[in-house]
Amino acid sequence: MWDFLRLFGRRNIPAVWKQGKVRCIILDDLKYTQPDNYAFIRKKYPDYRDVLFGGVSRGLCADLNENDKLIIVSHSSEFGLRYALRTDDFLHYLKLWDLKRIGVLKFHCCNIGERDWLNILGAKMLRDGISFSYISGPCSPGKKGHYYHNIHEGLTYTPGKYKILKGNIPRDFTGTRYVRKNGIQVFPRDPNKPNLFRPFTNN
Repeated sequence: MWDFLRLFGRRNIPAVWKQGKVRCIILDDLKYTQPDNYAFIRKKYPDYRDVLFGGVSRGLCADLNENDKLIIVSHSSEFGLRYALRTDDFLHYLKLWDLKRIGVLKFHCCNIGERDWLNILGAKMLRDGISFSYISGPCSPGKKGHYYHNIHEGLTYTPGKYKILKGNIPRDFTGTRYVRKNGIQVFPRDPNKPNLFRPFTNN
């Protein structure tokens, strides 16, 4: 899990997203299990939504477009999110939220990029008409590649490996990691292609 309060890493100033809106969706029970982390997320991302305990979530991403960034915060593993283990489960959320186009879909979720979960999700998004420029997520646990809230120094960062996938909206977000020279190109998934992941994950 993205441990904001861990005293780890070096002092650094994170990039500010200047291209459009930044919306954070909390897809976990942090409100009750990790209240300090929850409070920090609310402060860092004023435009946040708690979809488990925040009331109606239908249509909450309808106003986002290819200039914007959507951040997902959740416990996870390389096999999926805690409350959306299968890619189809998360795809259901995206459709419920009425997401049509997005610049960057970023997962603050441990290990989610380690295997093929993000690749399969991106292919299914394109298949189902949800366009994007980039999808990204860490290939490691919260110790690497995340921002942390250091009580003594403020926001800190530890470098780690990220998986970056490119979608069907070609563009460069200059000054960020989201440029066309980075990442793996994703293509729409064949509607008739069976799910090939391990049976117990059923992606």
